[in-house]
Amino acid sequence: MLSGHTAAVRCVCYNGKYVVSGAYDHTIRVWLPDQERCVHTLEGHTNRVYSLVVCIYIYISFINCFYFI
Repeated sequence: MLSGHTAAVRCVCYNGKYVVSGAYDHTIRVWLPDQERCVHTLEGHTNRVYSLVVCIYIYISFINCFYFI
């Protein structure tokens, strides 16, 4: 079990090596699922993370469906 977010997890992506999760606690976490541990926490979002896209080594988050990065 992966635990670490302090609010509901809204989105999860897997790229073959890492699991990346975004949550209502305003963070994105990068996990090594085989070790069941968080290896990085991306902080600084000013709102809940609703969705994300993982592109190899680039993490892009969309805070609102109407805003595009």
